[in-house]
Amino acid sequence: MKLIDLSPTPPQGNSLSALVFKAQKAMGDIFGLKQDIKAQEKLITQMGKTLNNRFTIIQNLKVENLTQHIPLILIGPTGLYIIYTSALKGIFQAKNESWLIASKANHYEPARPNLITRTSLMIKALETVLEKHGLSGSEIQGVLFFSNPGIHIDAQRPTVRIVLMDGVERFITSILQGDLKYEKDEVQTLVTALTEPGSLENKEALPLEASDEVTPQPKPVEPPREPILGKNINAFSERFPLTTRQWVLLGIMGLVEIIILVAFIFIILTTVQ
Repeated sequence: MKLIDLSPTPPQGNSLSALVFKAQKAMGDIFGLKQDIKAQEKLITQMGKTLNNRFTIIQNLKVENLTQHIPLILIGPTGLYIIYTSALKGIFQAKNESWLIASKANHYEPARPNLITRTSLMIKALETVLEKHGLSGSEIQGVLFFSNPGIHIDAQRPTVRIVLMDGVERFITSILQGDLKYEKDEVQTLVTALTEPGSLENKEALPLEASDEVTPQPKPVEPPREPILGKNINAFSERFPLTTRQWVLLGIMGLVEIIILVAFIFIILTTVQ
């Protein structure tokens, strides 16, 4: 089995981007992201023992219009799968598109986040990416994988497949024994479209055979001048290439520091008096 890891690499040095990356990692660890990553590693290890080189796993793909990376994408002759991995534990119910958790009152209530809806959004986003490359006929199957043995799920025809740790081998067997959907070159085309999109675009944009006819070239139109303020903002954005989420996190960190500074000044003033 081939593995392509597209996880973001941490920026080097003590730059602003590096500090934001460390802060995001710390916040992710607080909210259980570290455990979810371990769930990815467990599943990759299990699949790597059985699946051969006809199958490729793409790990942590960043897709436009998604705030979260797609944890795992499995591509092989028998299909294309988006696998969302989680280390959750507890009692849940998966019914159609509903994701519910058992409360202390012995009844189910909506759980947040809705992992079924989240996986469905990833499927739609990936379909959009493939459509841009003329691969709109690709059927994507959604899978929710849970690595923690302390989870129980009452599955009632959910829109995605539920796989628990004790059902991994059955899941892998179903992949191997599934109907053939893609030839070897089609699998490679799908992998290339997701990991090296520029190479496919270059192939599609190859120039046509040269012609003896000379076509008049249109006179270039001078672009409108950009306002000085807009130019300064663009220059600042290029110097600090942060996402909206990173700017929000940076703003929160700055606000916390201001509150601490004000509290410190207040303590000093009251102590002096």
